[in-house]
Amino acid sequence: GMTNQVTCSMEVELAHSVTAEPGDDDDPNALPRLTHNGYTRYIKTEADIRALIALAPAELVQAFAETDEADPAYRCSEALVFFTRRAHRRGDQATANRLFALLTSRCQIYFRSAVRGFDTETRRDVQQEVLTDLARLILAKDDRGDFLESRFLTYLKRETARARGRMRLGLHRAPLIGDMVEDAAAEDAFIANHRREEQLAEADRARVREAVDALPARLRELVILRYFSGWQIGDERNAAADDSRITLAKKYDVTPRTIQNWLAKAYAEMEKYWKDDQ
Repeated sequence: GMTNQVTCSMEVELAHSVTAEPGDDDDPNALPRLTHNGYTRYIKTEADIRALIALAPAELVQAFAETDEADPAYRCSEALVFFTRRAHRRGDQATANRLFALLTSRCQIYFRSAVRGFDTETRRDVQQEVLTDLARLILAKDDRGDFLESRFLTYLKRETARARGRMRLGLHRAPLIGDMVEDAAAEDAFIANHRREEQLAEADRARVREAVDALPARLRELVILRYFSGWQIGDERNAAADDSRITLAKKYDVTPRTIQNWLAKAYAEMEKYWKDDQ
């Protein structure tokens, strides 16, 4: 399902983005400070991390199995993020993926109430969008993911609210979409219909256009179809639901999971383009 799609995306990126963890050479169990925007961890988070930091991978995964916050065995999601990022930085793909699956399962519990009122397809899209962004931050080589270790529920509520708003407006990751077309007239017409798009400065729109144009042909087409034309990825769990419509999975004759992987790769390529262009 959706968790597997995003976890698979994480597996693909993990093999190519391992970086050393600060302090690993001196103390493999060191607790590194958060460095992004002065973020700090809750006292509870640091206590959970220190209680688990010396566990073997299998024991660590088991320690986060409890999802009831009222249970004494419950360990906080911020600590789960810490260990997921640590496993990723150390190149322990198996542990990183298992921990990330536990983290997304916790997100699913929140989604059950947070995306009520939408049809099944839109609920799935909201969740996919949030989980894809979560994977992007977990996989980041720099400190952009620090907020997840500081205030995970705040992040989850904020990103879910943003995704819900975009779905209601039909924007699907606007403010990027209006720039993901090569035809100027089509772009102007789209922007005119969405006032939020007008808030994006022309220089920023140009940067987005350039990043999309720099993508390999297939990824560029995929991004445009998904986020400008509104094509659905496809439902891996219920193939029969896709029989009457064209989806990205059908167009490229691959599984929805593969489409999600390609989209994750496109995001990474665009971010790299912006970083290199600075």
